[in-house]
Amino acid sequence: MKKLYIILAFVTLATAAHAQFWEAGGLIGFSSYQGEFNQSPIVFARSNPAIGAFVRMNFNRHIAIKGNVYLGSISGADSNANDDVTRNRNLHFRSRIIDVGAQVEFNFLSGYEVLRSRNKTAFYSFIGLNVVRFDPEAQDNSGEWVRLQPLNTEGQGTVAYNDIRQYSLAQLVIPLGLGIKHNIRDRWTLGFEVGPRITFTDYLDDVSGYYPDNDYLSAQRGPLSAEMSNRTADKTLGSLNPRNDVLRGDPNNNDWYVFTGLTLSYTFHPGTCFRW
Repeated sequence: MKKLYIILAFVTLATAAHAQFWEAGGLIGFSSYQGEFNQSPIVFARSNPAIGAFVRMNFNRHIAIKGNVYLGSISGADSNANDDVTRNRNLHFRSRIIDVGAQVEFNFLSGYEVLRSRNKTAFYSFIGLNVVRFDPEAQDNSGEWVRLQPLNTEGQGTVAYNDIRQYSLAQLVIPLGLGIKHNIRDRWTLGFEVGPRITFTDYLDDVSGYYPDNDYLSAQRGPLSAEMSNRTADKTLGSLNPRNDVLRGDPNNNDWYVFTGLTLSYTFHPGTCFRW
């Protein structure tokens, strides 16, 4: 997975560098997520700052390829929930995310041109293939932030739970979204973009399935693992049967995350006359 991460970044940047008409720019905005702690992917009060850089190769007025490297973070806490059941679960997390990949952009209507008398504004959509690197953490009882994935908080990899595989901290995602951009002056283009990422994991927040047996997890992975797995007042959850049916999360839905923000780009080799 790490090799794919590097290859995607290299191919994206190398392709753009050889393009006849391309842009380089950045994004500033925020990142948020939808999962066990947030049911809506864009909640401003629970979002975090995000920044990024991108390059865009324009084939014609309607089609471009963009490569990006975006940095942000996602977080959530049961203390923000509206219902007592969720608050009693008493879990929380935070995770930095690094998002790298490439997308195909489609400019609507008459397309988009730079340094021309028309077509200076475009609405666009995009879809592509990215890799995300994440690493969920939470505070233990002493207040120290600890990494959750190595603790196997849902029993991953133990004998009693050998059907639950350890999740990877690098995952393929499908970016898609909408944006608007406008050539504000000479070679400068200002835009706004909303880009959800469809993931193939439910563990961005380290919460997905069922409570494991607390005593068993402590014996197999240590007391810290049991502590971070079950933060409720009732520590008997799951203790009657190692194959219990007490839900800790929602295993039927994968997590999402979103980058939203302003973009600013500079055009190199402008003035290309597109025929299409």
